[in-house]
Amino acid sequence: MKHLLPILLFFISFHVSAGEPNKEAGKTGTVKGIVKEKSSDNFVGYATVALLQNDKPVTGALTKEDGSFEINKVTYGTYTISIKFIGFETYESTVTLDKDHKEVDLGVITLASSEKMMEEVTVSGEKVEVEYKVGKKVINMNETLTAGSTSVTDALDKIPEISVDGEGNVSLRGDSNVRVLIDGKPSQSNVADVLKSLPPESVERVEVITNPSAKYDPEGLSGIVNIVTKRNKLQGINGNVGAGIGWNHKYNGNGSLNYRSGKWGVSLAGAARNAQFLREGSFERNYANGSDELIQQNEGVQHPKFHYYKFNVDYFIDSSSVVSAYVRENAWNFNGTSSFEQQFLSNGELIQQIVGTGQQGSKGVSRTADINYHKDFTKGALELDFSVDKGEVNFQSFSEATGLNFSSAFEAGWLVYEGQVDYNHTFADRYKLETGVESVIVDASSDNRQQFEGEETTFGFPYVESRHSAYSTLSTNIGQATVQAGLRYENTNISSDEPLIEYSSLFPSLHVQQKMGESTNLSFSYSRRIRRPNIDWILPLAIMRDPQNIMVGNQELQPAYTNSFEMGYNTSQKGYSLSASVYTRLSTDVIRAVTEFDEELGVNMIQHRNIDKTANYGVSLSGDVSLTKWWNISGGVDIYHFDFDYEAYDLPEEIFFNWKAKMNSTFRLPKQFKLLVNARLDGRNIEVQSIRDYAYGVNLTLNKPVLKGKGNLSFSAENLVFNGNRSTTYYDGFTQYEENFSENPILRASFSYRFGKMKMKGRKRQINGGGGFM
Repeated sequence: MKHLLPILLFFISFHVSAGEPNKEAGKTGTVKGIVKEKSSDNFVGYATVALLQNDKPVTGALTKEDGSFEINKVTYGTYTISIKFIGFETYESTVTLDKDHKEVDLGVITLASSEKMMEEVTVSGEKVEVEYKVGKKVINMNETLTAGSTSVTDALDKIPEISVDGEGNVSLRGDSNVRVLIDGKPSQSNVADVLKSLPPESVERVEVITNPSAKYDPEGLSGIVNIVTKRNKLQGINGNVGAGIGWNHKYNGNGSLNYRSGKWGVSLAGAARNAQFLREGSFERNYANGSDELIQQNEGVQHPKFHYYKFNVDYFIDSSSVVSAYVRENAWNFNGTSSFEQQFLSNGELIQQIVGTGQQGSKGVSRTADINYHKDFTKGALELDFSVDKGEVNFQSFSEATGLNFSSAFEAGWLVYEGQVDYNHTFADRYKLETGVESVIVDASSDNRQQFEGEETTFGFPYVESRHSAYSTLSTNIGQATVQAGLRYENTNISSDEPLIEYSSLFPSLHVQQKMGESTNLSFSYSRRIRRPNIDWILPLAIMRDPQNIMVGNQELQPAYTNSFEMGYNTSQKGYSLSASVYTRLSTDVIRAVTEFDEELGVNMIQHRNIDKTANYGVSLSGDVSLTKWWNISGGVDIYHFDFDYEAYDLPEEIFFNWKAKMNSTFRLPKQFKLLVNARLDGRNIEVQSIRDYAYGVNLTLNKPVLKGKGNLSFSAENLVFNGNRSTTYYDGFTQYEENFSENPILRASFSYRFGKMKMKGRKRQINGGGGFM
């Protein structure tokens, strides 16, 4: 942090000097007008209106809430009038006051939203609204994604590039090594649990960044998924409430309340879920001797509970600077019971049978506090951000079976400090320089206790990580092309009772986007990425997850790196849009969980290892088409070849292509009803040690607006068609075929209602903490 102080002082030392007005008594006039937003015709209040001579301010005013301004006692002469407000392009024009023009009425002046030197294509309508910007794809949340979804997890699973497994883990283009951010910041707790606690109504947009620029933390080999929560942009009081109920004890509720007046804005949002899910599964293990096999049947009930709240305050110091602060809490409480029956056979004869029950419980909470300052200059901007994240998690497991008793408990806590300074400046009217520094300090600890057959083991470990980085990017427009090049430096130290990992590395990035027409882009991008080991992968411990599986730490584990290349094409035409990408990810020291059977202990030993090299070569297609006025289809398919250099296990067959496909179909029915169909189909996919079988599912949702459009009724059937998850894993000494099924179908009904003023007026501002970096 000591390196940040001189840079911070340098950045905030900028000042604005004002010229002295030339006062000529008796020769003054008035300049007035009204400022509106170009895209919506809403008034822009509190915008800065300045009259300049020789690029120096002479006099000026702020617009009122109705967008009007009037500058009196302006000395005769010719001036440049400049109108600025955060989030809009600066308006400039020339005005002259003399004896024949004592009062100049400029009428209505419109401000256009700023584009930050980045060309983009926007696809909007009944379908999911999509924006293609340099280096990222932005999906704005709407009914197609939120309908029938009780959490952000459900909504993400409808986006073509993103997949979510049965446990809520997110993958991007088939790779689970993805960095998931909420409002531009990572979660120190289990991301799957945090996403389940977030209601879809709280999200404004999802940013899919497969090749992030050097401005971003390089964590995540397959890229970044940034979930940006909503910020209130409406004057006055407004909000919403919602509630839902599902078959077999499933309940959820959410609400928000927002107030904005003058320079202040306050918002509060919260949600809670309480559910019950039935699960069942089985596995069949065939040993290499050809005569022995192990068969297990299991079923269980899960009771997850989640809650979330966020309180946010914005204060607009003036028309070019704002201070924002928020506190957020995500919490979860999970309890489950299970029963199993296990049979060991040899040459078809029953040798041993075990019948048992188990209980699992976990609970955790993550609390984040963040303060942000943003200042716009004439040709640049400064942003300061500081956050603290504090949390804890507790996990307990207990199994009791014939001749077998086992229990374990795991507790962990963390405190994370993160500070960041970003500055950008446009010079020569065509170059944009972005630079910044970031420091992250993680202080965590864990305590573990496990008991097996009356023998108890306890152990605990500290974990400290410090990461400091600096970056610069340079952007320019060359004809119809936008070019952005960047470089990031990072130094990281990870230690426990002794140093574990220390490295310094450079992460370059390059983005080129060629505009081929009003609504068509061609792009190329490159970035270098990293995958840092998780805390529980590297500590010197052995945790028994259950009587048959032991997780073993690996202190020799090193970070994984990838070089990612991508070429893309996107277009939006009347009635349809299309996006296509060809990509390659070449990775070294890739981290994968490898399972080996210990014959002496009779258990599976699971350890994360570096498996040398992998390569992904893929094609990603997505788009939408309006077939009629009442029928729209959107979706996509991802096809990729996964090649890995790891000789520990030889799979019996080669699957050249892994693939996944999704489709969202919207039907506009009479009486304002809408029917939404979400379907997915996964092909047979290969991994380092396993092959996953075909999987498919279909969800249906029926929506109906009520109460003059302020309310909405929704009825849904999740997993209406569902075949479960099947896979075959190849171990040293045996092969295991496994099937897992979740409850289906799940029937739900929900109601939501919006209240208060629903039209945006005045300020429009993309505030950090709403999360986007670009």
